[in-house]
Amino acid sequence: MHKAEERGEDLPIAITLGNDPIITLMGATPLKYDQSEYEMAGALRESPYPIATAPLTGFDVPWGSEVILEGVIEGRKREIEGPFGEFYRSLLRRS
Repeated sequence: MHKAEERGEDLPIAITLGNDPIITLMGATPLKYDQSEYEMAGALRESPYPIATAPLTGFDVPWGSEVILEGVIEGRKREIEGPFGEFYRSLLRRS
């Protein structure tokens, strides 16, 4: 995110919901930097894990996801948030 912001570019994102549990497991598994979660999921399934292409960003996403949210994080744009209740009986002021 910081590199895109330094270049003055927006950062495209894709968030998937309702994934195969094996993808959730691989997302929480510490892998080496050059290891692919999809390859590891395929190894556990004993067949290549199918992927799809997100229509707007062109990112690889898990095939069969129930929802794909796509958008951008706008570079150098910040919004003040709050106040909001974070913990029971606690209200944080604006950050």
